[in-house]
Amino acid sequence: MLKAFSADELQDVSLVLFGPASAADFERAGCSVPPNVKFVGRVTDEQLVGLMRGASAFACPSLTEGFGLPPLEAMALGCPAIISPCGALPEICGDAAIEADPYLPEAWIQAVRRLVDDPDLASDYRARGLERSKLFTWQKAAEKLLRTIRSERDSGSFSV
Repeated sequence: MLKAFSADELQDVSLVLFGPASAADFERAGCSVPPNVKFVGRVTDEQLVGLMRGASAFACPSLTEGFGLPPLEAMALGCPAIISPCGALPEICGDAAIEADPYLPEAWIQAVRRLVDDPDLASDYRARGLERSKLFTWQKAAEKLLRTIRSERDSGSFSV
């Protein structure tokens, strides 16, 4: 992402990173941090909601993702997601997210530019994300777990 956001094509777009890492941490690791990358530190849930609702996109260049909750949360808040086609991300996000190769900064540049430059496309991905996120609720997850436990119990292979 740092390489993508150092490109001329994204100089007018900010990358906002949240969490404990700082620019100094990345620089100590040998990464160059471009001026359009902002480190906001740890954020509250309310601040995170505000960041996602105000963002042009949520970028998830993860190489491994057990479920894909971060982009799903973004989509549920109306934020278009850009994901890498790795782990559970494609399965969870389906066609409601744009995919970009995690090893190719050019792919991320293109995906970000598409959403920033085309309001209709961004609106389409917002709508797709909102619809897709409805498939994954805590209520549905609890019901599925309960069905699985009951099925296992009733088959005799599980005891409570």
